[in-house]
Amino acid sequence: MGRPHVGQSNAKIKKNIQASDQTTYRVAGWLSADVWDDSMSAYMSAPPQALEAIDKVAQLMHKHQIKITVSVDQRAGEEPKEWPTVMRFTLNPNEPEVKEDDPFAI
Repeated sequence: MGRPHVGQSNAKIKKNIQASDQTTYRVAGWLSADVWDDSMSAYMSAPPQALEAIDKVAQLMHKHQIKITVSVDQRAGEEPKEWPTVMRFTLNPNEPEVKEDDPFAI
């Protein structure tokens, strides 16, 4: 799968977002175009065109410093507006792996 496209080396989770007790985590993310195949009960690899598009998106995210902001809420009750947020963090673009023969490298 290679190097993650986005990550955060210092994400903190709190049982109560207002509390000071926290634990630090490393969060990594990959862009993917894999498709679930019910007959195989497994993900099938993305076609080469999709993999090329993923590489291009990762390069553009890095070039323009496009980040992904994530909020994690604990399911508690029926009303999502009342669910407590236990984690918020930003995934920063990592420097993409550049293949020497990559004509689309930015």
